[in-house]
Order: sequence, then C-alpha cells, then structure tokens
Amino acid sequence: MIGFASLVPAVSDWNENHMGGGWMWLWGSLMMFILVGLVVWLAVRGPQRHLPSATENARAILAERLARGDIDPEEYNERLRHL
Repeated sequence: MIGFASLVPAVSDWNENHMGGGWMWLWGSLMMFILVGLVVWLAVRGPQRHLPSATENARAILAERLARGDIDPEEYNERLRHL
C-alpha cells in the first residue's frame, strides 16, 4: 500500500510538469489584467447616448410652447424657419 508521504512528491512533480511550473502566477495575472481591461473598455465605450444638438433642443422647446398654447402656429413656423 502506498502511504500519503509518498504521494506528496508525485503531486508536486505533476504540478511542475503539467501546470506550467512557476509560470502559472504570471499567466493568471496576465489573464486577470486582460479581463479587467476588457470590462473597463466596455464600460467606457459601451452604448453611447445621443445628446440632442442645440437645434434639436430648440425645436423641442418650440413644439412644447406650441402645445401649451404660448405661441400660435404661424409664430411657431416662423421661428422654426429661423433655426
């Protein structure tokens, strides 16, 4: 029967030969760095929100004023032409 003490060197030897030896910490760190970089890149570059331009904003304000009855349709069309 094989004792526990005789298995320890075999497991240690297997790790060095099959798990990259001392380089595993480097590859693990590199993969974590890449993963964190990818998450940051996606968060920054993710879905871009469309910000309305000044003209679009002015048209929306004019349409709102027309809907409230602050200005009549003729004044609305005249101001819209100036934009």
